[in-house]
Amino acid sequence: MSFYYKMVRAPDRYTFKSQLMMNMPLAMFNFIINKGCSAEHSLTETILHYAKQAEENDRQSKQLTDRRRTGTNARLGRTTKPLTVPTPSPCPHT
Repeated sequence: MSFYYKMVRAPDRYTFKSQLMMNMPLAMFNFIINKGCSAEHSLTETILHYAKQAEENDRQSKQLTDRRRTGTNARLGRTTKPLTVPTPSPCPHT
């Protein structure tokens, strides 16, 4: 009985970069494309740099959205109170 094994080969650089970009979240992909990166013309390191930047931007955006929703300012460690308009006292009738 003889078995034939195929050696697994790593993809070439272009294939790796194009598969990387095709399988990332759409918002991240759009961010990278808007920065002028592409699988054809950019280094893998450049694509990864912008992918990390997109992740950080997304994390900060979610954090700010959560803070707005809960009304907290984590850096100052306090909860903001909603503004209230004082109710005028009734005028005495003369």
